Amino acid sequence: MVEVIGNAWRNLRSGRFGAEFPALLILLGIINAVLPPVLFPQWEWQRLLLSVLPLIIGGALLLPRRQLAVLLAAVGTGFAGFELHRRTTAGSYLALLNNRDCGAEIVAKVVDTSCCGKAVPWLSNPALLTVQVTQVRLTGENNWTETYGRTAVRLPRSAPVLDYGAVIRLEGTFRSPENYFLLQENIVSAAGKVQAKPLRRLPVPGSEPFANYLEARHISRIFYCRKFYAEGYRQAGWYRPILAIRNFLLQNVTAGIENRKCRDLLAALLFGCRQGLNYADKLNYIKSGTIHIFTVSGLHVGILALLLFWFFRWVPFRTRHLLVPGLVLLYVISTGMYPPALRAWLMIAVWCVCRAFLLYVPALNIVFLTAAALLVKNPFYLKDMGFQFSFTVVGFLIASGRNCRDWGRWCSELLSWIPVSHLSRRRYRFETGRRRLLLTLLGCVTAWLASSGICLYYQGIYFPFSVVANFLLIPCVLLLFNLVFLKLLLSIFGLLLPITAGLVEHTAGMIDFVAGFSLDLFAPTHAAAPTIFGLLLFYAALALLAVSRRGPGMIAGLLGTAGMIVFWHVSGDFTAPSLTVIHGGNSQETAWIIIEPPAKSALVINVPSYETAHCIAARLGQSGVRKIDTLVFSGNRKDCCSGTETLLRYVKVRQVVQLEPDSHSPSFDAALAAALSAGAAYETGQIDPDDPETRRYRSGKIEIITKNRNQDIDYHSSLLHIKAKLAADYCGCNTLELGFGGCRPIRSRLLNCSIPEMKDYLFNRTTK
Repeated sequence: MVEVIGNAWRNLRSGRFGAEFPALLILLGIINAVLPPVLFPQWEWQRLLLSVLPLIIGGALLLPRRQLAVLLAAVGTGFAGFELHRRTTAGSYLALLNNRDCGAEIVAKVVDTSCCGKAVPWLSNPALLTVQVTQVRLTGENNWTETYGRTAVRLPRSAPVLDYGAVIRLEGTFRSPENYFLLQENIVSAAGKVQAKPLRRLPVPGSEPFANYLEARHISRIFYCRKFYAEGYRQAGWYRPILAIRNFLLQNVTAGIENRKCRDLLAALLFGCRQGLNYADKLNYIKSGTIHIFTVSGLHVGILALLLFWFFRWVPFRTRHLLVPGLVLLYVISTGMYPPALRAWLMIAVWCVCRAFLLYVPALNIVFLTAAALLVKNPFYLKDMGFQFSFTVVGFLIASGRNCRDWGRWCSELLSWIPVSHLSRRRYRFETGRRRLLLTLLGCVTAWLASSGICLYYQGIYFPFSVVANFLLIPCVLLLFNLVFLKLLLSIFGLLLPITAGLVEHTAGMIDFVAGFSLDLFAPTHAAAPTIFGLLLFYAALALLAVSRRGPGMIAGLLGTAGMIVFWHVSGDFTAPSLTVIHGGNSQETAWIIIEPPAKSALVINVPSYETAHCIAARLGQSGVRKIDTLVFSGNRKDCCSGTETLLRYVKVRQVVQLEPDSHSPSFDAALAAALSAGAAYETGQIDPDDPETRRYRSGKIEIITKNRNQDIDYHSSLLHIKAKLAADYCGCNTLELGFGGCRPIRSRLLNCSIPEMKDYLFNRTTK
């Protein structure tokens, strides 16, 4: 490892590294310029200039003058790009809202490319419709204000199917996509003493990545529509013919296919129109690690480019390499030009142009240059998970390509010693096919390693068996594109429609089966979400493994990568048990979470709201727990169970306990049915014979007594002994009393608040 670092240092000092990868210098300069204002928008320009000084000083000491000039130009370009982006958005409709949520009427133009309108009648509107706001009238005002800026709209179910370019008038409310909760961490000693940390305001888990996703698409608010007034004329502009061709192709691809789910899968796979897929299906693909097949990215663009190269093989070499990028661009435009597709197209376009003029450019340079260009276009791509995921995976695939090819040659080394005259065609094809399968498998492993850290950090999902699922899906997707291409070519022959439609439908069904089968057969492992430092350490070790050509560097990278993965799995065994109390927000019912990470067990009482469900899932993920042993509902009201279905999307529940036997709430019945359909066992509490209003439940570690809205909880295990009492007064406020290990209880008040409040009690030593 020392030798690897020494070689890298010498190459850097001599200028060889910068000469071989000048695009990396450009990317580093732009990232260094845009990262501070993106993360800290409140900083003044003096602090922003100071933030780039370390890079400039380091470049002045280490780089030759020409490379230093490139670095300085990149820093200046990054600052200019961010300033242009800031000024462009400064005068939008956000200036009218004064950084608050408020009601309004808007006139807007639909700019969501996934809208197909009446041309594809079976495809609904997107759940979040992207529109360009042109006029705003705030609630209580009489005059309309001309403005601009993008927003995402949640339409009512009664809204008609919209087409790209439609002008619509809506009434509703602008809301921020990022929700917050108040967190207070408390450290409990073995003596039962509590040390409280300062209260912090944090984003609700899941809302911050979603807000970053929207911000990377120039969207800062979500408009919740109550009334849909009218649809006006259409102004599709130069997009109209491209989307018309897209709609025509989509109709022809799905012609003869009666299965609605298959048609929705084809719309998502081929053109990124994912509104037909329900949330449960999307989440299953996310959990199985195969959701990327619905994002038009390098896989789709690469397959299309290969098909076009084959179709135009009769065209002269240079003309073909200049023609294909233009045709691929039309496809990328029809899918919305999102970062993964745009990245793939830029890489293919640069490669084709260099190939046409017989120029050689290292593939990593193309990746770095593409990332730099996208960051200048929109600096907030830095916070977007999709941008990070796409470039990280592609970068590691290219960086490890040489080592993967070497390992593939080692597999067929004996073949090189056999004279050509003694090598049969059958043996040659067998060895070649085996080598390609090995390279494909190595690529799947590399892609999984490169994506696992990001997925675990952002989504709390770690699914090692996605390697198998992706290995099986790649040939299926390749076959599907070929069959779609064939179906379009043979669409003029009506007699062949049932045959081609059946082949396409069965292939799409095979893709859905592989993803569902892998998720049902294998369960996600218990792995704790890494910290930022742990994530950087993991990727540093993985980079060392990918680029090292000699034994010491490869061994160090392998040990570092494997060590971090093992740490993710075993870190929960060294995590302290905890009690978390959540109160407030959309529901005033209190939720309880007791987690024992070494035992991989958790107890949850009540899931009052959507925000609470996300907080519970995130809290379990931080401890490396993926299953709830017992989920208790203290009552049958909606306030006790409103977030149950959301929680079940992220974690499994072994057993559900209903304290009140009789239910007259449709919301509770739906939540209970969802838990039972997910495979949870079912128990009910008992009515106290001396007091019919009192409910009791006792089993193993837990005893719960409820009366009206008062609760007594006694949890006793080998690691914890917790006694909790929740008493509600006539004002609707709750008094919380906690006792740990038989020590003197502590009391606090839980006030009604529109922002959820979380009290987290961490036990730094065994509390019995």
